[in-house]
Amino acid sequence: MPTEEETPLLLNGEQHKLQTRLVGWIEGFSASILLENTGSVARDHLANERTFLAWLRTSLSTISVGVGITQLFRLEKELKVPGQLLGVAFISIGMLFLIFALIRFFHSQVAMTRGYFPATRGIVVVAVTTTFTALLSLLIVVYREA
Repeated sequence: MPTEEETPLLLNGEQHKLQTRLVGWIEGFSASILLENTGSVARDHLANERTFLAWLRTSLSTISVGVGITQLFRLEKELKVPGQLLGVAFISIGMLFLIFALIRFFHSQVAMTRGYFPATRGIVVVAVTTTFTALLSLLIVVYREA
């Protein structure tokens, strides 16, 4: 928290004390960590945040595909159950991607605060394997019914 000397004086006397207490109270709710911005610290952490948001976007897209598959196969009676299973699979994969995003974000953040950067391989392998399996299952269901 900034000291009174670092905080610009916008108000005088009692109002300034109230403003300082209010700012300190609001900062108490922050879950952020403060790092000294030397070198590329800010750029690295912002890149980590963008990577998290890309995983989040991928997760939401995969969940949307799952909902779309479920609704598409709902129209055909004989494809209703396989369509529901594939839809649930894609929704589950989307939720898995969201968990990956959370794990990767905090793992990278902790490593970068210690001066390291983790090159992840496990998450990539699991993501590719699960997505490929779900897409292959979708291809089999569509091909068998065509």
